[in-house]
Amino acid sequence: MNTDLLISDTRHFRIDYVINPYMDVSVQPDVERSRIEHERIVRAHRAAGRTVRWMVSVPECPDMVYTANGAFVADGRAVLGVPPAARAAEIPYFASQLKADGYEIVESPYDFSGQGDALACGRFLLAGYGRRTDPRTHEVLAETFAYDIVPLHTADPLWYDLDLAVGVLDGTTVAYCPDALDPPAVGRLRSLGLDLIPSIPGKRGDSH
Repeated sequence: MNTDLLISDTRHFRIDYVINPYMDVSVQPDVERSRIEHERIVRAHRAAGRTVRWMVSVPECPDMVYTANGAFVADGRAVLGVPPAARAAEIPYFASQLKADGYEIVESPYDFSGQGDALACGRFLLAGYGRRTDPRTHEVLAETFAYDIVPLHTADPLWYDLDLAVGVLDGTTVAYCPDALDPPAVGRLRSLGLDLIPSIPGKRGDSH
């Protein structure tokens, strides 16, 4: 489980482009409400005993607050994300920050949504693909980290990142939405011997 977190601020958070079904440039976030909610999340992490590393956002990167997509980090190494073109400007900033924090930087030659599509669960790495991550990235992850890679394909573009469909609660417990995964992925997840908690999707997405 993550106990050392890289967090950015909401100063430049806005919707400048559409890269998932939940984004609409005509519907902008409430900047002050976003700031307050974000500060509460940060306080909750600190109260839980987690280390929070701060990364200052930049004007040209309105989605930098979603730091999970910047890289997958474990064992002193960071495989950088390769996001949609609209978010590509973020990656040099993530690389610089992670390098300054002492991580060895590994670049993927393929599309990769960072920790949005790479969820560590004990010895397993639940690895999404097919939406924002090229399945060939799994080879990079397998070569870089000592996890057993578990490929999981989501059923619909609504679930563009695996972390919208699957949540790791601890090293043996996973909450997931069966309808969000295709049948082979559901079968693969159920075969791992984990404690699985099924959930039902809501009517609307709550993240972008």
